[in-house]
Parts: sequence; C-alpha cells; structure tokens
Amino acid sequence: MPIRGAGIGVGVGVRSTAVGATGVNALTRSIIVNGQSVDATYYYDARNWNGLAFLFASAGEYLAKVENGADLTKVDEGLSSGVGLEYAGGDYLEASTTGFANLDTDDAVFETVFTCDATTDYLVGKRTTGAGYDQWITSSRQVRSVISDGTTTVFTTSSALSAGTLYHVLTFVDRSEASVNGMRQYINGSINGTVDPSAVTGNVSYAGKLKLGANMDGSIVLNGSIVQAAMWQGAGWLDNSSTTEIDAIAAARYASLIA
Repeated sequence: MPIRGAGIGVGVGVRSTAVGATGVNALTRSIIVNGQSVDATYYYDARNWNGLAFLFASAGEYLAKVENGADLTKVDEGLSSGVGLEYAGGDYLEASTTGFANLDTDDAVFETVFTCDATTDYLVGKRTTGAGYDQWITSSRQVRSVISDGTTTVFTTSSALSAGTLYHVLTFVDRSEASVNGMRQYINGSINGTVDPSAVTGNVSYAGKLKLGANMDGSIVLNGSIVQAAMWQGAGWLDNSSTTEIDAIAAARYASLIA
C-alpha cells in the first residue's frame, strides 16, 4: 500500500519522523472519566476495512461503502499498525440503520485521527442543518465539532491545520456545564477550541444514517484519510469532571498514539 509519511503532526506543521511502538493499538476502546468507564458507541479502525464493508473493532454497526466516484483505498500513515482509509472525494462509508449513534441528551466524547488534503471536507456526518452532530473541515482548514438540538447549535473551531498532516482530535461534550469548559476540543493533546454547550438542551439526534468521510447527502466527501474515529456517550457522564482530568486524558491518548 502507498506510504503517506511517518509519524503524526505536532501542532501545525510537518509530520514527526518518530514512530511509536504502540500507535493506534494503544488507543483504548473505553474511556474513564470521574471513575466511570464507558465503552464506545462506535469505534472505527481503518484496518478492518475489507473493500466492501467495515466492521467496528469493538462496538457499533457495520459500515457499508456508498459508491459515489473514486474508490476507497488503504494507506500506511506511519503509525505502529496505523492504516488510513483514503477518501478521494468519491466513495464514503454509511451505517446500516438510521437510528444508530444518536446522541440524544447524553454527554459525549468524539475522537478522530485523520488527514485532510482539501478544505470544506467532512469527517463525521450525523446532521444536515438541524438537530444532530458532525465534524468537518472549514474553508480555512479548521476542525469544527458541532452539536445541535434543532433550536440551538454550538461548535468548537480549531486553529488552521496543515494539508496532508496527520492529526488527533478529541472533543469532550458536558451538556450541563454552563461555561466554555463544557465543550472542549483538543488537537494533538492540547486544547484548541471551546464553547458553552448548555443551551443545547434537546435531543442531539437525526433520522439519518451515520456517515464517515462525508456529509449526510454525500455531496461533500473527504479528500484525505481517516485512521480511527470513535464516539462514547453516557447520561450525565461528564458532570462535575474537572478540566484538569479532561486535559490529562486528552494528553495521555495523544501520547499513547505517538509513544
């Protein structure tokens, strides 16, 4: 398979050439916050792509390929056992049922390891313009993590990323925290985007199939790769969590990825 490069981008810039011995294998399928361990609602690992469909390593529904142009291919992203699924603005992945992976009123954590080669690209799609959530790349090549109950929409926005560089993004959503600490987005283990999510009081749900690498109607498809994407959720799970604990979790998962 083609090799895109070794290591993972540190901040904004070229990739490091240091490759860890653990890499993607070190990213656990559960996350512990406030002493409560939560298993992933979905956990996508590009190594499990068989050319037609994808089975989650530990949780969630299978994803099927939606043929929309250029085919999906595996690429070596330089991490230990790290394989990216390369999107070329054509085909993308879709869950099998419409109700899968709705957030409803739960707290959540989203994690994605990816590259973006263009702008206005989608990583995860579970909304159109109303209720639901998504994660996409703006025209300024910023990561934007969005949640909405159909009445109120909030989002975090990162600093500008570099094309072709591998990034780790982790976003924590504490629905009850009425401050900018309620929704915290981390890029490569460091805080890079916050917003108050407490006004989003209704269900963050959408009656459409979860998309990876595309928006909901497939009109915008990623140009880049996704190595890993996951989501964890739980009612009140992140209530009373400290920023110190959340900061440490984000730093530790990134450090494990590149150890």
